Amino acid sequence: MYFDPAKYPEARLLYIEHLTRDVLWQPHLLDHPNGVVALSDIFLSVPDARAAADKYAALFARPADEVASGEWRIALAHGQVWIATPDAWTVRSQGAAASALPSPAGIGFKVNSLAATRALLANNGVEIREAADGGLWIAPAHACGVAIYFSER
Repeated sequence: MYFDPAKYPEARLLYIEHLTRDVLWQPHLLDHPNGVVALSDIFLSVPDARAAADKYAALFARPADEVASGEWRIALAHGQVWIATPDAWTVRSQGAAASALPSPAGIGFKVNSLAATRALLANNGVEIREAADGGLWIAPAHACGVAIYFSER
């Protein structure tokens, strides 16, 4: 089920319930050299972060917490949604700029080992930016137009 894009222009949202987990989550499909084991973060860049945070907090029935000036976080059962103004997003993402407003600006993944992920990315010539919290950022130029954040499980 898709959400109304007029009401949620920040990203193309859909609701899905997996009824065939055994088909989708096959062990041989879950191993990847980058070590990713989970989707953990969605980052949205918007002109008015507070208004968008309030809207998504109501959608998810979860509180939105202001984490920095112009940046809000909604903690979900599995992961979190980050909503930020362009300036706050650039600070969070170590310099990545959102391509348009509003837009999905980044995605975060949990990995088993940041050291292994860092080595794989470096060996493939991918520019890595170290995050203040120990995670890794990949600039949109190396990630099909959206920043990627890796953190350790």
